[in-house]
Formats: sequence, structure tokens, C-alpha cells
Amino acid sequence: MPFGAVAVWYNRCQLDYAALFTPLMQQAEKALQGKSISMSEQSGLTILVITRPKAYIAMMIPHKIFVDDQELGKVRNGKTQTVEVSPGKHLIYVKQSIFVRTNSLPLDCLPNQTIRLQVTQNNSFLQVFLALTGIGRLFLTRRANLTLERLP
Repeated sequence: MPFGAVAVWYNRCQLDYAALFTPLMQQAEKALQGKSISMSEQSGLTILVITRPKAYIAMMIPHKIFVDDQELGKVRNGKTQTVEVSPGKHLIYVKQSIFVRTNSLPLDCLPNQTIRLQVTQNNSFLQVFLALTGIGRLFLTRRANLTLERLP
């Protein structure tokens, strides 16, 4: 069979997928018209929205988000990160490094709830002063230089 004949035969055998799926897509659009349902609403998860305001201190270091001692994401300087968790009681904290982390924040999460949190640098002038003066304890002790708080 010559190549041209094969090409004609192939083109005739192809299905018109757009014609096949258009009625199904139109039915789905009519059913969902005016309804906006996210995946978390369908599954009953809680959404945690963690915001990190812009700061000069540790601006290049992403802060790791931990829920029940499991890392679920990272939030960068001046950005917001969204994490989904199951409903129930959870312990949330954010770590910048081995020695710098936030307070642990216990949360009682409900299904389809959105909880807004913010991570902020504490006492940034003191951190810069200690780093510039070379005081060794700066890197050897665990410090509360970050604060995690729940926003209204």
C-alpha cells in the first residue's frame, strides 16, 4: 500500500474526540454553573495559610513548615504558602534552621476551615548586632527569634 493511501486511511479512522466529549463537557458545565468547589472542600480538609512578611534577616532562607513534626512545605521571604491538613488537633511550628524556630502553636482544625497564620522575625536589631560582634552563643543556643501567631 503506498504511503498516500495509508495517510488517507489513517485520517478516516481517527475519531473526532472534540465531538465525542463536547456534550459531556456541556452537561458538566451546566451542573457546576455558579458553584465553585475546591478540592479541600470536597475532601473536608483544613487549609492553613502561612504568611511570612518581608524581612532583611534571613531573607534568602526558606522557612520550613512543620505539622506534627512532619515537614509539609516551605515559605519564602515576603510570600504566602498554603498547606492542607486533616481535621483534628495539630501542633504547628516553623523552622529557619536547626537552632532557630518558632513557638509551637496547637490548633484544633475543623473540616472545610481556613486558618491564617503569620511567621515574623523577633528582635532583628539584636540578631544583627550579635552576628556582627561575633558572639559565639548566637549559633550554639536555641533561640526564639521567630514567632508564629494566628491571624483573625
